[in-house]
Amino acid sequence: MTGTSAGLRLGSLGGAPIVVGWAWLLIGAAVLVIFGPSLQRADPSLGWAAYAVAGGYVLVLAVSVLIHELAHAAVGAAHGSRPEAIELSGWGGHTQFVRAVDRPLGSVLTALAGPAANLVLAGLAHAAGTLAAPGTVTALLLSMAATANLLLAAFNVLPGLPLDGGRMIESAVWAATGSRPRGTVAAGWAGRVLATGLVLGGIAVPLLTDARPGLGVVALTVLVGVSLYRGADAAIASARWQDRAARITVGDLMLPAVLLAPDATVADAEAALRTGGTAVVLEPAVGEGTTTAAPAVVDVQAVRRVPQARRALTPATAVAAALPASAVLRLGTDPESGPDLIDRLAATDTAVWAVVRPDGRVLGILPRAAVLNALEHSPPRHRRRTPK
Repeated sequence: MTGTSAGLRLGSLGGAPIVVGWAWLLIGAAVLVIFGPSLQRADPSLGWAAYAVAGGYVLVLAVSVLIHELAHAAVGAAHGSRPEAIELSGWGGHTQFVRAVDRPLGSVLTALAGPAANLVLAGLAHAAGTLAAPGTVTALLLSMAATANLLLAAFNVLPGLPLDGGRMIESAVWAATGSRPRGTVAAGWAGRVLATGLVLGGIAVPLLTDARPGLGVVALTVLVGVSLYRGADAAIASARWQDRAARITVGDLMLPAVLLAPDATVADAEAALRTGGTAVVLEPAVGEGTTTAAPAVVDVQAVRRVPQARRALTPATAVAAALPASAVLRLGTDPESGPDLIDRLAATDTAVWAVVRPDGRVLGILPRAAVLNALEHSPPRHRRRTPK
């Protein structure tokens, strides 16, 4: 078991790390503090052993949540989505997939797998409890395990992200509109409302009624509500990013390029810019058995820094940056839009990419700054088709 910034790593499953988050450990400690005294009052003969029983209950909760998440991971993998990480978090647990399940039905089945696993565990614990001697610690723990799993199943089907019930809302809106991000935003807002109600209820119920829950119960309710709200917030932000990413195309953001021969001068580049060019690219040099891996992009500011008298004598290669082969986007081969395009671009650390036809002829450049701006803000309204 090792510590990470996310929590304690217990191990891994199929390459996916299993982590107990710090927030879950805090909730586990709160459960221990709440249930220990309650068990002492309910059965004074337990004495300090009541805290050992409460600790057993925390362990039961952890195992139940872990099995819940493993069920998600197994069903998600069966629908072609490999789990990337499994975490016990502030609202219970979370399974992160390398890529989300790509069909509404598969998403619903993956979401339902967790609560279904808890119902099975509740049934097994109840059946085992009927065989245990009444009044024993074993019988008590089995009863608590059955109740805990029923509560976990019920809690997780509440309608709002990041809970499994939120995935059902997401899938319903997704199926109706054809847009997963819209479904995620709708389910995220439902999660915000749910979390707000939980926090306000945890504070208001003791103030407005005769109910007098302990401070630990109120604190636990508020902590879970805040964790839920943060999860809903993150889901909405991610969905909006995904929506923007889905609308990004090479054709929207590409700057058409003026092509110059590899032996062009700075004066040639200056002339190309004066005629309205927004980008100047030097074609790959071929000759004597040597070919550059990719074209070179002329730095406009560097062109202006060359003294006027020297521009006709200075090779354009002196003010151009040769691109690595990985910074070339080949139409018809590389992705041209959406998250796949973003993944392709993320694989290369460069300020620009060259966009080329299938035959290798350069069409234009795609600036990193334009991609980042499109991901942060609304995409362009007017789209142009990328020439083939």
